[in-house]
Amino acid sequence: MTRARPSKAWVINGVLIVLLAGAGFGIYQAFSPTRNTAEAQTRSTPVRRATVTENVTAAGTLASGYTGTANFATAGKVASIDVKVGDVVSAGQKLATVDSAQAAKELEVAKANLSVARGNLDTAETAEDTPAGGQNSVASAQAKLDQAELDVQSAQTALDNTTLHAPGAGTVTAINGTVGQPSSSGTSGSSQSSTQSGNSPAATSSSSSTGSGFITITNLADLVVDTSIAEIDVSKVKAGQKATVTLNSLPDKPVQATVSSVDLTPTTSGSVVSYRAKLALTDPPEGLRPGQ
Repeated sequence: MTRARPSKAWVINGVLIVLLAGAGFGIYQAFSPTRNTAEAQTRSTPVRRATVTENVTAAGTLASGYTGTANFATAGKVASIDVKVGDVVSAGQKLATVDSAQAAKELEVAKANLSVARGNLDTAETAEDTPAGGQNSVASAQAKLDQAELDVQSAQTALDNTTLHAPGAGTVTAINGTVGQPSSSGTSGSSQSSTQSGNSPAATSSSSSTGSGFITITNLADLVVDTSIAEIDVSKVKAGQKATVTLNSLPDKPVQATVSSVDLTPTTSGSVVSYRAKLALTDPPEGLRPGQ
């Protein structure tokens, strides 16, 4: 009796099955986590709040927040100067006068003409009620009265302008004249950085300085630092930020300040671009002067 031998194809298939099973077990072992793998180590640190600072430095000079120039609005010979350099004055305070005799006479004449014009109008109105009266005479008298009233106002203003008043509060820093010399008429003005000036009857105030006047007033109690910020730093500086000012005259006593303004438009000098800024001194020491 003969035994049947397994066919060659069955032998080959069996070998392939064994190889595939071994390969699958190897892949499973390679990608499955081992039981002895150590867990990942973690470490925590509490969050702390801190301030990040960045310094911006610039050079500048001290300037007054208000400078006013006072000029006579009526030409004449200087009759009196009631202040001296160094005096502290308030807005509207009397500073000086010019000879007012001519202005006073012109006011008297204008008032006399006004009285005559009023009488003429009364007469014209009375005559209008008569058969021979007319409206033309009344209208003419009224026009003359209106003009006389304007003349009185002008004469009164000219007399008032013989007295010079302070356009704002501050310290008298310059007097460009003496008693007895002629004084030409001009316009009072002021330049302002952070304060407003008051107006007096004999002086007007403008937003820019009119140049040197008969008397110059500077507010030495309101000092600011005029400086320029480089274009690379201007985005870091904003109004309201705190600053520290070191003066050449007081290097060991820094002064606290606050950024009051930064220009939106640049100042260009050659190829250098910068932006003007102002710093308001918080508590300036005594004795500081513009220009330091």
